[in-house]
Amino acid sequence: MSTQTAVSEKKPLSRAIKTFWGVGDMGFSLMTQVGGTYLTIFLTDTLQLPLSYVALCSTIPSVLDFALSAFYGAIIELVKPMRFGKYRTWLILTTPFVLLVYPMQYVKIGSPVFNAAFIISWSCAARLVMNLPWTANLALMSYMAPTPQERVLLFSRRTTFTGVGQFIWSASNVAMLAFYQKLLKSEVAGYTATMFTGAACMCLGYFTHFFLSKGYEEEAAPKTEAAKAAAPKEKTSAGDLVKNLAANPQFLAFLVGDFGSFMANFLYQGTTAYLFKYVVENMAMMSVTMTAMSVSTIVSSFIAPELAKKLPTRTLMLIGCFGCAGAYVLRYLTVNNIWAFVACSLLSAFLLTFINITKQSYYSDLAVVGEYNTGKDVKGFIIGLQTFPLKLGGLVRGIAVAAALSAIGYQANMDPTPQLKSSLSVLSLLVPACGYILTGLVILFFVRITDKSIAQMKEEIAARQATQA
Repeated sequence: MSTQTAVSEKKPLSRAIKTFWGVGDMGFSLMTQVGGTYLTIFLTDTLQLPLSYVALCSTIPSVLDFALSAFYGAIIELVKPMRFGKYRTWLILTTPFVLLVYPMQYVKIGSPVFNAAFIISWSCAARLVMNLPWTANLALMSYMAPTPQERVLLFSRRTTFTGVGQFIWSASNVAMLAFYQKLLKSEVAGYTATMFTGAACMCLGYFTHFFLSKGYEEEAAPKTEAAKAAAPKEKTSAGDLVKNLAANPQFLAFLVGDFGSFMANFLYQGTTAYLFKYVVENMAMMSVTMTAMSVSTIVSSFIAPELAKKLPTRTLMLIGCFGCAGAYVLRYLTVNNIWAFVACSLLSAFLLTFINITKQSYYSDLAVVGEYNTGKDVKGFIIGLQTFPLKLGGLVRGIAVAAALSAIGYQANMDPTPQLKSSLSVLSLLVPACGYILTGLVILFFVRITDKSIAQMKEEIAARQATQA
């Protein structure tokens, strides 16, 4: 058994962790909500960049992010544990740099060509400094909470605080942007200040996680000769990571399914401002709808763990996937009836929580499958690989939105023609529904693990370890 696991078993989750874990995810949510809501419309309507430049600003950082997505978890898994532990160190190592790199994406400087290149450069840098602590945060949770009950509790708290972050953002984003623009007397500077505020929240949140998790990992490598001699000699190699993937086809299938839900989330998020500006034609209702959805997420984050005690993980995941798909179809059908649309939006947010909580259990359980098949525990690598479908979803979002806007001849502040309304409705609501259906079909036909089978695998792994000891 690893040192990390041993430490977490000896120290139960503290009351502070049970209460406040997820504050970092709340800050992360606030930071990413800024980009998800405003980046594209900032490029098209504020900077008025050509759509080809907008496509490059979205695509190039996403391609780089996607290309590196498989390496974040590998880096954490392969790098020798640092001063504050294998995972905790990464919570604070690169996080402070977000205060610089994220606001620089909302700057007007030089010619359109230079401005686009400037934004692309800083956007690429932002991906690098943000993903390592995000991946380490998820991996750390599995070591802190080795039992299913503790894991459900931590992930539900994470979802709760993420929902609180979304609530704060949805309730304040329009007013915050307007406040900064009025204060700074600049439309562009207002966006920059809004992004800095989000980045500061992420930084403070992850430092909070760092202090909350003290004592759940070894904080320094052994220094004395006797300690070095007693320390485990077994190391994880890059070959071990590859073998784990090759021996775990269900995990590879799950990555495909998870792409569907991430793509759906990002596509809706990236088109929300356009949907309310040109289809609903009521920007004030964007804040109302987003706030209501955040409240629904928070409520669901308390209900889902209770359902998880009574329903199998697989069942809860399928309810979330196909339920979300149906809710998005209903949103499409009711988009011209604002209050019916808000009601259907509440339903979609409620069911999405089922997906977000259970998918984390799937990653942890599929890491167990890999260890069962290979004898190697590379949980950090497996959990970190969820950045792969996440980044692919972001890449598809950038390409799809830019391509759709170009295809319909979009121009900043154009009149809401029937063609524009129809195209945006399909892109923002029906395509995400297809993404959730994809996730559900993958779980239904290609990922066959159950709670019972995972429990049996854990027992056999423990028996092997006892024999080796």
